Amino acid sequence: MAVLTGSPPKPVIHGNPPPGLIIRNFHAGDYAVMGFMGAVMYYVGKFHRQPRKLMKYNAAVFGITGLTGGFFYAFQLSSQRLMGWRDNDKEVSKYPFRLDTLIADKIPTN
Repeated sequence: MAVLTGSPPKPVIHGNPPPGLIIRNFHAGDYAVMGFMGAVMYYVGKFHRQPRKLMKYNAAVFGITGLTGGFFYAFQLSSQRLMGWRDNDKEVSKYPFRLDTLIADKIPTN
């Protein structure tokens, strides 16, 4: 994991978001990336040079690998939005206060 020394350019919603929060904040584009990567890898697995017996098996394995890679990419994008390293206007309007503070006074994200 990278150690970032600067301050993020966008408002921070959570400095170290947990996995459940990250997955709940996936956008439609994140799901589209997962589907696209899964479909592309499925067809790569189906049409690359291989014995006929392994064609269906390889297509499924490649497709699952593509979906997994797409999930991790979407996970990274969503966590960067929550930490303020990407555009996060939707998240700022959804969460007007920071989620990683344990004090009674709420710190606004703006």
